[in-house]
Amino acid sequence: MKAGFREREHTADWALEVWAPTFAALLREAARGVEQLSGVEVDEAAPPRRRLLQVLASDPETALIEFLNELFYLRDAEGWWYRPETLNWDGQTLRGTLLGYPLRRMAKEVKAATYHQVQVRSTAEGWRAVFVVDV
Repeated sequence: MKAGFREREHTADWALEVWAPTFAALLREAARGVEQLSGVEVDEAAPPRRRLLQVLASDPETALIEFLNELFYLRDAEGWWYRPETLNWDGQTLRGTLLGYPLRRMAKEVKAATYHQVQVRSTAEGWRAVFVVDV
């Protein structure tokens, strides 16, 4: 299964459908999808900032939503956009490293990832998720 994402219709906010061969790749695609839909532009010429990530999550839905919300928090607190470098979820904690770049601009701000209608599942082909973000 190749990784990817697409926007899905939703009445008020944005909904994304994401797929990937592994759970870590699914999280990367979710971050990439939000970055693209938001129109994030970063200064990739600047030296990147590496940051450790640790999120408590006892199920894949929580891991996805809390991971995205951590990216949004760092964006707001530091003015940097972080992309996942390494990710590992052991069923209780999501750990990894993020690479950050100074944020130049965003076309539309995503406020938060929500638990509204979130679905994450493992299939024979890989992982699939649907989630809604508040804009």
